[in-house]
Amino acid sequence: MATVSRRLPERPHLDVPKREARELLNQWRNAEREAFERIRHRHPRFAKSDDSLLAAGPFHLSDAQLVVAREYGFAHWTELKQRIAANSPAKALETAIRANDRDAAVRLIQMRPELLHLPIISGDWGPPMSHAANLGRLEIVQAMAALGARDFQHASRSRVASRADRVRALAARTWRASSAGPNHGSMRDAESRRRPSSDRVKCAPYGSARRSSRSTGAGA
Repeated sequence: MATVSRRLPERPHLDVPKREARELLNQWRNAEREAFERIRHRHPRFAKSDDSLLAAGPFHLSDAQLVVAREYGFAHWTELKQRIAANSPAKALETAIRANDRDAAVRLIQMRPELLHLPIISGDWGPPMSHAANLGRLEIVQAMAALGARDFQHASRSRVASRADRVRALAARTWRASSAGPNHGSMRDAESRRRPSSDRVKCAPYGSARRSSRSTGAGA
């Protein structure tokens, strides 16, 4: 089974995924097989539909937008729009995490609370706490957990499994401790909280119809 995976560029613009969604809708109307595969892989309502059921629809622009958002690594279209709108703070947050600058990371989350639950970069690195866990930034993991983040379970096991496991356990303990308090979820209090498997993944350049393939073995 083939699927498409995308990444946002340094300066993303919403017009590009909007165009990609319209293109996918047109491809569905033309009954293009590759479009059917993309829809089956990313849209839960069509996951088990054969070509005839998929062609019968209904399949609307909002459905195409969901597929495109998930190809970029976001849960839904609104999340993709929020991430693009917050691109500059998100890039600053990614820089702060890489630099292990806990205070700067916390300030950025306080300025833009929605970033706590949005992937910093599109793809598999996840929101700030998972991103920090994958880089071994323990203090930032604790700070994000105290601010209310709950995504510690998505920390990668791929490169440094023992460190990732340690970070995951630390984040879990921190989150449980903060959730037990009377002001769980308070930003002020914290400072004083898919993918289905496939055989191949196609990485699509941003805004381009051209795609290159790479073998992934077990999962997309």
